[in-house]
Amino acid sequence: CTRGNLWVAALQVVADMRHWELRPDTHTCNALMTAFDQGRKWACTVGILAEMYDKGPMPNAVTCNTAIGACENGQQWVLA
Repeated sequence: CTRGNLWVAALQVVADMRHWELRPDTHTCNALMTAFDQGRKWACTVGILAEMYDKGPMPNAVTCNTAIGACENGQQWVLA
């Protein structure tokens, strides 16, 4: 899920995980965020980060760098 328009598949992964009440780990969240970033879906990337702070798992440096990069790519300078 980390190329171009595979962000659609990443959305499905998120939906499936919620449906089955599965809790993603930090690596899963980072992969999802990367897919959204590469699909130019900065708001989805920021949404995952917010959810991580709210419900877990705890973000790490990769998570934060991915979110900053997504905001930068989306020209969301204030959020970055």
